This record gives sequence, C-alpha cells and structure tokens, in this order.
Amino acid sequence: MGAKKRERLAHIMEVLTQRGRITAQELATSFGSSRRTVYRYMETLKKQGVDVEACPGSLGGFRLNPPEISKLLTSEEYRALLMAACVVSEHNLLPYGDHLTTATEKVKRSLSAELWSEVRDAMPDVSVIAIQLADYESLADVLERLTLAIADRVGIVINYYALHRDSEQGRQVDPYHLFYQGGAWYLVGYCHWRKEVRTFRVDRIRTLEREDRTFVRPQNFSLNGYLGCAWGMMRGERKTVTVKFFPPASRLVAETTWHPTQEIAFQTDGTILFSATVDGLEEIMRWVLTYADCAEVISPPELRAIITGRLLGAMARYADTSPSSDQAEQGNACEQP
Repeated sequence: MGAKKRERLAHIMEVLTQRGRITAQELATSFGSSRRTVYRYMETLKKQGVDVEACPGSLGGFRLNPPEISKLLTSEEYRALLMAACVVSEHNLLPYGDHLTTATEKVKRSLSAELWSEVRDAMPDVSVIAIQLADYESLADVLERLTLAIADRVGIVINYYALHRDSEQGRQVDPYHLFYQGGAWYLVGYCHWRKEVRTFRVDRIRTLEREDRTFVRPQNFSLNGYLGCAWGMMRGERKTVTVKFFPPASRLVAETTWHPTQEIAFQTDGTILFSATVDGLEEIMRWVLTYADCAEVISPPELRAIITGRLLGAMARYADTSPSSDQAEQGNACEQP
C-alpha cells in the first residue's frame, strides 16, 4: 500500500471519528478523486477490520458502527475493570459512586451469559481495606459538586471548620484539585482570604456554594509540584532528616518505601540510619513518635528538640503510675476468667 493511500485512509478514520458521518462525494471532493475510488477505500478499511457502513438517504453517508461492548475488552480486562469498580464502590472512594454502581451493572448486563460466567468465575477473592476518617457516603454530594466546580473552573464559597482554631469561617476558593490520602479527601485551591494555594479537608466543609464567576488555573499547577517533598500533605521549610532505628523497628522501616527521597544505611548492630529530605517537620515528627524508644532523631536539632519535648510531656502525664478507679475496674474485669 502506497503512502498516499495510507494517508487517505487515516484521514477517513479521523473524519469519521470526529464527525461521525461523511458522504462519498465530500471525500471525493476532498481527495480530488472519484466516488468509485472512495468506495474502494471503504472496502480496504473493511478488510482491515474497521466496521464502516454506508447509510442511504439525504442525511446518509459513511459512518462507523460502534462495537458491541462485549467485544471491546478481553475477559481479563473485564475482570480487572469490574474488580476495581467493586473495590471503589465498596469503600465509596471516588465521587459519583452511585453512577459507578449503575455503570458497573450496565456492563454486567451487556455481557453474554458465557462471558459473564467466565469473568465472574475467574475473579479471585480480592479485597482492599481502605482507611476512612469520615463518612464519605454522606459527603457524596459535596464531592460531586467540587468535581464539577473544578471541571467548570467555577469559584466556590465554603464555610470551613478550622481544627486548630476550633471555629468556622467563610472562604472564597478557586478549586484546583481533589485528592485522597490517608483515609481522607482533600481539596487544593487558591484561597482568596489567605492569598495563596491552600489545602482543605473535605469533611470539614460545612456548606458549599458555586459562584457566578470563573477562574483560570495556573498552567504550571500540579499536585506533585504543590506538595513538593512533604512527608504527607503538610508543607513547610525543607529539611534533611536522619533517624536511627533500633530492632525490631529497624527491620520494619527498612522493608517499606516511606518517601521518594529516602536513603537507608544498614549498620552492623542491626540498626539503620534513615534519611529523607522533607518539606516540613510536623508529619515526620508524628511518624517518628509512633516508634517510641525504637527511634532516635539524629538531625536536624530542632526536630530532636521537638520530639524530646513531646516525650517529656508524655512522661509527665504518666508520672502518677496509680491507675484511676475506672482503669482499675477495667483491669480487674480483664483478669476475671
């Protein structure tokens, strides 16, 4: 097949895909050829497996027949798709959960009994236990409205509960991005009150209203760029942190990728030196504290001082080793056979 014919076949496919329909005369005029030549092109496409048909009438022309849904994917692909949909629906992990459920049911009904049996029987028992810090089923409407506002580039006004101040405040926001992390949904957007891009936890949004204004999101915005080297999602001054972990925590820490910048140096005594460059110390401080006496911050000095203060505070709370009456009763109950 010559290059000219390949180009014309590619052009026909592009036109049919974009416009949905075109007449033989329109193609012939475009190519500067006869209608007979156009019909030969169509026969070539059919031999290549393209389901193209000619429709009679004044509004007729050539069009592509949409493939049957049961022929779109392999049984393995349907299995993967339905498995992912079940996991997402089970935990309400994404906006439009109800729509996903109905779409999944439509896909199931569209499959032949034989294909559905093959897909169903081959699906292994797979589960994903997702941590959820809030009831996101009750927030489905908020998530959908945020998704639409982001897509439409429409500003919003939210009444937001600030945890540290224990108060609610109205915020005018240009919504940029939704993301799910650590069991919670977060909205990233430009806060007109703070005059900077901020992060808002979705379950702390008490009310949400669309505004009659649009905004232009910066072309260079990306979630990865915004979060930078944050340990999780809280950003701050960039620091290189080194922590010494002792067994058995050292073995646990070493087998996991905690941060893209992490480096681990194994010591002969079974300890490890864990290093990472992070934007902000708050979240990595909390992480280190979970390992109690199995972790020691080597640097930076300010992180070591913060953790020392937290541990001393904990010691002060536990200074009175005598349990309260309620604790004593619970302890006695546990000891009974």
